[in-house]
Amino acid sequence: MVMLLTRFFGPAVEGLGLNPGLTTWFSNVVSVALLTWVFMPWATKVFAWWLDPVEGAALKPTIKGIVILVILYAITLAIFLATRSLQFWDYSK
Repeated sequence: MVMLLTRFFGPAVEGLGLNPGLTTWFSNVVSVALLTWVFMPWATKVFAWWLDPVEGAALKPTIKGIVILVILYAITLAIFLATRSLQFWDYSK
């Protein structure tokens, strides 16, 4: 979320003439709002089997949840490393 907002939202807001500090603050506000009201309700439904204090307390759901998160992190990292337009940190190439 932070990387996508930094790559796309930040430059758009800076284009409105806001200084970098205010742009960062505004980007964080948008990030928190999206995570709280859009993505968290979805994630809690998808991972209810893992987040449930009774059902998710066993070892099997814990391992399954960790494996899913590691796979999702790996996919996300691969997408960012393979997509040049997302690599906002290295414009010198």
